[in-house]
Amino acid sequence: MLNYLELLSSFLLPNNLTLLLYSIKIQNGLKGCIFMEKVWGIYHTYSVPELYTDNEFLLWEKISSLEPILRGIEVNDVFNRELDYNLDFLIYSTRKYGVEFNCEPSSTRRIEKSESFNKWFTFWENHRKTLDTCKYAEFLHKLVNNEDVSEYMPDTKWNDNPKSLIK
Repeated sequence: MLNYLELLSSFLLPNNLTLLLYSIKIQNGLKGCIFMEKVWGIYHTYSVPELYTDNEFLLWEKISSLEPILRGIEVNDVFNRELDYNLDFLIYSTRKYGVEFNCEPSSTRRIEKSESFNKWFTFWENHRKTLDTCKYAEFLHKLVNNEDVSEYMPDTKWNDNPKSLIK
């Protein structure tokens, strides 16, 4: 079935930005009715997603805090399904920081963590280990107050030296 929004966006948006916030499909027999389909990695239930995605380190924090909660939980539960959508949205949001994925978002398949994502995640995990409790508290305090947090951030980017990420 033709997806009109995808067709339109392929003309309007450059390269792979044709990924949609939602995949809209016109269902046969229900003229004029549009149904929204949840796409893994795109759909989320956050009211202000920028709180998590505008700071690379906080994005890592949110992903690392959600993952253990979701391990071993049945996805049949509606609440847990929403958490899964949110986790995939956060994981896919790492594209903004140069992380690459092997496949496009889909309504039928969850986001697969790529080697690129694993390197990004490990980089930030290792950085978090360098901040003791006091420095971490100072970092969060300054971040909340919109102060400069550059002194708490790593000197390099996660993809500057891939060999240094391998432990």
